[in-house]
Amino acid sequence: ISLFDEEVTNNSTVTGTAPEYNSNSARTTNQGKKILIDYSEDLSDVAISASAFKVSANSFYGNGDKQGDYVDIAVNGAAVVNSQTVELTLDTPIKNDQKVKFSYTDPNAGNDPNAVQDPEGNDVISLFDEEVTNNSTVTGTAPEYNSNSARTTNQGKKILIDYSEDLSDV
Repeated sequence: ISLFDEEVTNNSTVTGTAPEYNSNSARTTNQGKKILIDYSEDLSDVAISASAFKVSANSFYGNGDKQGDYVDIAVNGAAVVNSQTVELTLDTPIKNDQKVKFSYTDPNAGNDPNAVQDPEGNDVISLFDEEVTNNSTVTGTAPEYNSNSARTTNQGKKILIDYSEDLSDV
């Protein structure tokens, strides 16, 4: 017997693949009050737990003496928007001079209702310290003059002044 173009009912209980984070897609928006994170396929519109996300930001001047210091920014809400994008609402706006990163932790190893997932229930994997493109227009911390740093050079023809952080070349 030969079969040709016969329809087959799919009774499989195996779900498909989970959506994947689109690398380097995370970005700030709405004057630094939100972060958008894109995934490779449509997401379920279940209520996502904001506590599953961690957002941290760094600003050399604003966060102390070490350039590597990061402080946590509270995530007040998380929701699916535009079918393949998760939107995080932040408690404090990100400023334009801050470096930003986010992490996501799947609430549990099994299929759970508060995870980022596709409509079939495939949870996305946990992510750690993913960089966020900072498009914020909120002004950051202005550099401060380091007192007693002014000095002359080049036989008194130039005056050098030090500031708390690097200055632009404009």
